[in-house]
Amino acid sequence: MKREESSIPTNVRMANDLAPYVRHFPAAVAHVELAEYLRRYWDSRMRLALFAQIDADQSGSDPLVLAAVALLRGQGTSLPDGP
Repeated sequence: MKREESSIPTNVRMANDLAPYVRHFPAAVAHVELAEYLRRYWDSRMRLALFAQIDADQSGSDPLVLAAVALLRGQGTSLPDGP
């Protein structure tokens, strides 16, 4: 692990690791796909921890993650887990 990555909170790092997998989508929908993945496969505790970690410090966060989090917040943090 690179030195600068060690200071990135775990949930932010994990979300950042997912971002490359949606970059093949058009820019207008890549963050939507990432948000859907986070909604579907991360439980609400993980999403809320991600929100808190991003609120504390956005540095180190992939722009797609920031856009996906903004979208999830717009839908409400109490989204049900899973499909």
